[in-house]
Amino acid sequence: MMPSLWQKGLFSLENEAFFVSIACMSSSKAQQDEWSGKIGVILAVAGSAVGLGNFLRFPGLAAQYGGGAFMVAYGLMLVLVGVPVAWAEWSIGRRGGQMGAHCAPGVFWYLTKGSRLWKFLGVLAVLGPSSVAFYYMVVEAWCCGYFWKMLTQPEVFATAEGTAQTFFSFTGMYGDGSALLSNNGLLWIVGGVILLNLGIIYRGISKGIEMFSRWFMPILLLISLVLLVRILCIGTPDPSYPDRSIEQGLGYMWNPSKLLVEEQDRDSGEWKTVSMVSASHRGAMDEAVRQVEMSGGTRRLTEVTLWDGLKNIELWIAAAGQVFLSLSVGTGLILTYASYVRKKEDIALSGLSAAASNEVCEVGIAGMMTVPAAVAFLGVAGAAGQGTFALGFMVLPQAFAKMGSSVIFGSLFFLLLTVAAVTSSISMMQVGLSFIEEFMGLKRKMAVVVQGFFTATGTLIVAWYSGNLLAMDTYDFFLGTLCFFVSAMVMMILFSWKLGVDRGLMDLEDGSVIRIPRIYRFIMKFVTPTLLLAIFLTWLAQNIWVKQAAPIEALGRGEHGAVIPMGFLAAYTLFLLFITMASGRHKVYHSPR
Repeated sequence: MMPSLWQKGLFSLENEAFFVSIACMSSSKAQQDEWSGKIGVILAVAGSAVGLGNFLRFPGLAAQYGGGAFMVAYGLMLVLVGVPVAWAEWSIGRRGGQMGAHCAPGVFWYLTKGSRLWKFLGVLAVLGPSSVAFYYMVVEAWCCGYFWKMLTQPEVFATAEGTAQTFFSFTGMYGDGSALLSNNGLLWIVGGVILLNLGIIYRGISKGIEMFSRWFMPILLLISLVLLVRILCIGTPDPSYPDRSIEQGLGYMWNPSKLLVEEQDRDSGEWKTVSMVSASHRGAMDEAVRQVEMSGGTRRLTEVTLWDGLKNIELWIAAAGQVFLSLSVGTGLILTYASYVRKKEDIALSGLSAAASNEVCEVGIAGMMTVPAAVAFLGVAGAAGQGTFALGFMVLPQAFAKMGSSVIFGSLFFLLLTVAAVTSSISMMQVGLSFIEEFMGLKRKMAVVVQGFFTATGTLIVAWYSGNLLAMDTYDFFLGTLCFFVSAMVMMILFSWKLGVDRGLMDLEDGSVIRIPRIYRFIMKFVTPTLLLAIFLTWLAQNIWVKQAAPIEALGRGEHGAVIPMGFLAAYTLFLLFITMASGRHKVYHSPR
């Protein structure tokens, strides 16, 4: 048996100088690929955050949980979890980047002075975003396809039946492989989306990601503002339905307390929302009372207060999850981007600016555009309780079809989604690419090939096992929620307890024109980790211990749509762990300063 590299002494303490030289060369090389300025990094980080989560998932969750109460919970989670975790990532990332590391395992290894445990914990922040790209690319392809359909076949969205038929057939929900084997072009669109993303990250940080963000983030903002103005000018599109208006939509989205007219389903016995009544509108109140009295008990008036909404633990879990997705915090994306920032760059203000840009798009634009448009054309009943995909790909296309110049505004909406998706997906792929370059020692071209192989394989698996979107739901359950929560907790423990919150905030304020409020020392050390742990344990209890979530049940039944995607994810995880263990660069710690 041939002696191992460890037995040969290649990774022994005597050869520490060898690793010092490697790290120095790597650090020198990293300096050649960095952000050209503050605006570039802000736009890129904002672009990684402004994605499908803003324009689809956020409005969908707001509609599902009644609007106002969700907004309150989301705001609290933003202040107590989102901003602290974002600042922690900025600080950790830039500090690690100055040592020559550009991915979480390397950054954690340097900051903990060679801890193997922390190096392996850092793999979570590579696995999460680079694997989420597997199903994110598929949704990105849907957006491209819908953009083309809105331009060439707007008539298919004229009715609810036509819209549903289009969604089920285009996405392949009817059965595994039905989308890729059909003639709707999804296979070619998926391939094009993957090549586009690989092409951008191949060009590097400044010439690829930053240049794309500088051009397309302003275009994204312009398109979203055009759509917002058009939608806010709709008013009441059908006078025969006075309860279907933009005013009602905004009220449903933002009012913390509501008076709802509900109707009982004859088959299931469940009460479903029919319309919302404004307590200040006397005529609407009288009409609602009259309808309830004449319904023979099949309708009722229900007052939903802010407290009623906030008592729902699922709402808080959804709000926290949305903060992670919309701000890209706890995922390793910001850490990787921050590692390419110059030493004296103002990362405290850049972090706030990127978060503020994201909230403008999410709350200020998407929150006033998506759900109100659905309510104006389809009523509260058409928007209430709708999930992410139903609202974005079935409800809104109907709304645009009923709008004047539907081809223009409908296609603009899906162009907006496509651009937003690309700015996010390139950041996910950059995390994996940085890991491959750093730990495998590959040059950019070969690293892109390796990253492209895993991304293409994972994406095609999700696109193939499309029946009831089981593969996508399985990945989203384990990666988009479970992995991100754990990764965020790891980062906050590292920042606040392992390294020390005072040292971390001092690094954060280095070169900054603002000072972090002192209250955040307490929040980042105690409040944020406690909230993360509490929400995570509650999520586990609800989805595993009390009632098993659908992906877990599917795995238990051995369904291919869950087992095969998880098998590939397990193989990819083992690959990351093996490369982390075998890499010669991070074997012996040396102080780079």
